[in-house]
Amino acid sequence: KYEELKALIKSNKDLVLIDVRSHGEVAGGRIPGAINIPIHTLDAALKMNPDDFKANYGIVKPPLNVPHLVFYCQSGGRSRMATTKAVQNGYNKMSIASICVCGIMLEPTANVKYEELKALIESSKDLILIDVRSDDEVNGGRIPGSIHIPIHTLDAALSMNPDDFKAKYGIAKPALTVPHLVFYCQAGRRGEMAAGNARQRGYT
Repeated sequence: KYEELKALIKSNKDLVLIDVRSHGEVAGGRIPGAINIPIHTLDAALKMNPDDFKANYGIVKPPLNVPHLVFYCQSGGRSRMATTKAVQNGYNKMSIASICVCGIMLEPTANVKYEELKALIESSKDLILIDVRSDDEVNGGRIPGSIHIPIHTLDAALSMNPDDFKAKYGIAKPALTVPHLVFYCQAGRRGEMAAGNARQRGYT
């Protein structure tokens, strides 16, 4: 059940949850902590080397012996296809599950418009704004007050102890209960990936 899955996500750090729906479907909401790898790109993703996988999806590539690998889609067909592809790529069938989310009200990703963000920056001292674009993109300009943590380094950054985080990024590491944590990129996809990564790390 969905509530049981959410509880498992919170309690099990070894669970990897992959949403194999399209980007358009995911924009309407997804399970917190999931990463989005559309079914038509999954085979290529599972064949990536670990560095390329992390650069593309913002998390460590699941090892072949991952204890819990869960795929989900709208009605179950694509997640079953994903299970087959994972087994073909060497993953243990006994560790894989596929589910459908038909009839489940998924939790939307909070999207903030630029004007709303500017107002939030001006009014909230508790806002942490993180730019997850590449170094080259940031060299062309960024939002004042943001800190730069490229998407492929975000997981490592959020895993740092507070002293190391402050030494590297110049600010206190955001608390898990930070009131406003905003990630941004060029088109939105990496920002959504970053939000999912943060949820996996316990941010709400």
